[in-house]
Amino acid sequence: MLSPTSMYKLTVMNMTTAAIEQTDTIFRAALILEWVLISIGFGETMLLWYLLRYTNQYHRNLAMIVEQLPNQYFPSLLARMYMIYKQLTIPNTAELINDQSFLFAVWLRNSLLFVAFYFAPFPVIERCFATVYMQDYETNKRRWISYLLSTILYIIAFTSAQFFIFGSYREIHILLITSFNLVAFGLTFVMERYNKKRYSKLRKNVNSDYSLSVRAQLSENINSTLPFKVMCFSIAFFASLCTSMLHVDEWTESQTIRNWVYMAFNFSCWSYGTIVPFFMLAYNPLWQKELKRLGNRICCCLIHKNRIGEGSSQKKKKTTKVKDTFGRNCLVDDTQHSTIYFSQLNAEWNAPPEPDTTRRKSRDKKTELVPPTNAQPHSVASPRSISNGSTSPRQEVN
Repeated sequence: MLSPTSMYKLTVMNMTTAAIEQTDTIFRAALILEWVLISIGFGETMLLWYLLRYTNQYHRNLAMIVEQLPNQYFPSLLARMYMIYKQLTIPNTAELINDQSFLFAVWLRNSLLFVAFYFAPFPVIERCFATVYMQDYETNKRRWISYLLSTILYIIAFTSAQFFIFGSYREIHILLITSFNLVAFGLTFVMERYNKKRYSKLRKNVNSDYSLSVRAQLSENINSTLPFKVMCFSIAFFASLCTSMLHVDEWTESQTIRNWVYMAFNFSCWSYGTIVPFFMLAYNPLWQKELKRLGNRICCCLIHKNRIGEGSSQKKKKTTKVKDTFGRNCLVDDTQHSTIYFSQLNAEWNAPPEPDTTRRKSRDKKTELVPPTNAQPHSVASPRSISNGSTSPRQEVN
């Protein structure tokens, strides 16, 4: 069971003091805004996880290590959203800190934050392994590298977090986090220089025995140094900024100042989780291409649905004036044209035959309608004369 007296409840604003000083409205609005921004950040984190899992921009070992950033971010965001919900629904701070579910959310969120603070060196260390095993790193998986580095990351982060939350000497953690990230930042320069030197040596030596796999690995190591430098610098900046705010309890006793600092800390953590993926996206052409593909696909689906909705609600169904098989006109809906056509054709083919009496009556009517000819009554034209249109010289006169 978590004890509120022995646990450092960082980032928990004192809403009771804020209500007394009439600043609770501002802090409530800030909490609601943070909740909305976290919801947006949750979608961004899901997109980052998708890009890491289903694109082949990075080596699988490197992608698995980078995946730990969104992996810890999911439960951390959920814990923070639950904390905001509790602070908005329970304004009494004394009652709030005795809620075990709230204390567990505080502990989980603060512990996972240290995973993000210590994250930067481990992708760089993976690139060091890629340089050492350059000969067959593309073909030989060596999954133990990613599992080992991920395990070390969580052990260091959770151990440091527990000492920070339940222990003392919190100033040491600022130095540790800052030094870890600065070492990773400097190591990227060393790796870049080494790989570029090796690549230039490879190009000068025409008879070198470097395989295509080695060339691809060298190219990946060189191309990944620039985004890693930007990532390590940004993580070092946000980690140092956030951890420095966590020592506000040792600087002042004013609850109002602490509330403002805690609010700035929470927004800094949100900025860290939002800006760092954007830096990674800016130097990743394959991710940009995949995002454009997803965007175009979503837009096409939305436009297609809107067109279907507008067509069914505003426009009438199109009909076409056609003739059936027996020459009669009919207006047929375009969508049912084939069905109606073949049904009518089937009905005409299978209709019963007309009786002889009706056929005779129709034939008599047709003959009555034919006008009489002005031929001579006493002359009989031979069939030959009728066929060629002239009068025969042979005529019989009575």
